[in-house]
Amino acid sequence: MKKNPVELLTTRQQVGLLFLLFLGADLCFIALHTINSLTPLWNNPLLNIEKDAGYSEIYQYLKYFWVSLLFLGIAVRTRTLPPVAWAFVFAFLLADDSLGLHEQVGGTIAQHLDFAPPWGLRLQDIGEVIYALCAALLLSIPLGLAYLQGNPRFRHSSHHLLQLVVLLACFGVLVDLLHMLAQTGWRLQFVLAVMEDGGEMVAVSGLLIYTLTLCLRNGEPPVYSPWEWLRLKSNATFSGSA
Repeated sequence: MKKNPVELLTTRQQVGLLFLLFLGADLCFIALHTINSLTPLWNNPLLNIEKDAGYSEIYQYLKYFWVSLLFLGIAVRTRTLPPVAWAFVFAFLLADDSLGLHEQVGGTIAQHLDFAPPWGLRLQDIGEVIYALCAALLLSIPLGLAYLQGNPRFRHSSHHLLQLVVLLACFGVLVDLLHMLAQTGWRLQFVLAVMEDGGEMVAVSGLLIYTLTLCLRNGEPPVYSPWEWLRLKSNATFSGSA
């Protein structure tokens, strides 16, 4: 009896293929945004990856939601509390993205500032940066406590997760700051916008797939780093040492 070709793939390869599907969806949203913005074919604001509650934004909300649920699943399967801290982090990111907390709280902070921002920035921009720094500080408290209480497996996986969170922050904060500083040239504005929002989409897809891997392995971190997902070697095993 012939086996289904899918059954011939290792679990690691199946997860890698799922990551490629998410990556393909991310690139599709970026392509639709580019066509919608640079050509007269469409004029649909919901295709704009910068628009709140647009198609790509709702896709991002779902990914944050799934990551948070997966960490709760890891906590249940391993009967440990530290993964709940990561679930809280991504629930917060979901609330921040979907409710526009960074804009609202950043605006409130800006109202209490009284100085001329440098480099053509707005007080709103400064307020959002202050909000981002404060949020990072507050989120580090439950994560730090979870890290101290967690077992070596949790600490190892947290190292990998922090790499991906830093990547997400680079797009969401640093590239966003560059976008705000770029005052001239619509081409540069467009490229930075795609880098910011498109980069965030890819980073969250990476976080989702890594969290799914942890859930399938009952919290056991993979021996490969997050940067090796695309290495779908035919002789790799689920618990291999690639």
